[in-house]
Order: sequence, then structure tokens, then C-alpha cells
Amino acid sequence: MDISRFPLCVGFLLIITVYDVVQSSSAGFTITAVGQSLDLLDEGGEIPVYHCQMKVGQTVTFVSQGYVAPRGKPNQPSKPDAGEWLFDDHVFQLLSYEKNLFDKTQLPVMLKALTNVARQTHVRFVGKILGYNRKYDVLVDIVN
Repeated sequence: MDISRFPLCVGFLLIITVYDVVQSSSAGFTITAVGQSLDLLDEGGEIPVYHCQMKVGQTVTFVSQGYVAPRGKPNQPSKPDAGEWLFDDHVFQLLSYEKNLFDKTQLPVMLKALTNVARQTHVRFVGKILGYNRKYDVLVDIVN
């Protein structure tokens, strides 16, 4: 390639990249629980809060799925840059899950309630997608 065209090529690639990012007006995660009712308590706060109830010894799989929201179009699943589930390991036991049930846009965690005392605790998901840092809380009521 002729060296005089190099800046033109780099500029073109930069424009394409910026255009692609600008087309996405936002990005985030959808939080669900497999086989479990998950209620959205507060979506308007800085950290959206969900709620669920489970019994001692019960297992739940929480799933965060990345999405992008292009302007004027419905949300589309997207692979997150990073993500992690945070929880109290005195209250929950981390279990392995069947990996082929989930795709690359989903970040699951399977937890078993260990405590034998009814209590409320929370599980937090922190993730990054298209440069957006996101946090979500799930308040979990553990009952006997």
C-alpha cells in the first residue's frame, strides 16, 4: 500500500467504528432467574433492584444477558465485554451449571441457599458492555 493512502485508510476505519458506536443509543443487561419469579422493584434508581424469594436448600440460576439498543429498533442481544456475579458465600453455595444451555450473550450463576435462618440478602451483577458499566441488585428473601 502506498504510504500516502495510509492516513486515509485509518480515517475511514475510524469513521466506521465511531458510526457503529453512535448507532447504539445505549446498552445494558437483562436480569432473569431460570424457573423463578423475579420482580423488578426499582428500575429508576442508580442501580436497578429485583426481588425473589427462595427456600433454604433451593437452587436458583440468575442470568444476565447483554443487549444493545440501537436507535429506533428493538433491543438486540450482544456479547458483554465483562461481567461478574457477587454474593455472600456464607449464604450461597456456587454450583456448576450446564454450559450448553447459555449462549455468549449470557452470563449465568447457579446458587444454592445454605443458611438455615430466614433472612434477606442480595446478589449483585456488575458488567460492562460497549463501554457502559452497569450494576444490578437482586434482593433475595430466604425462607424456611
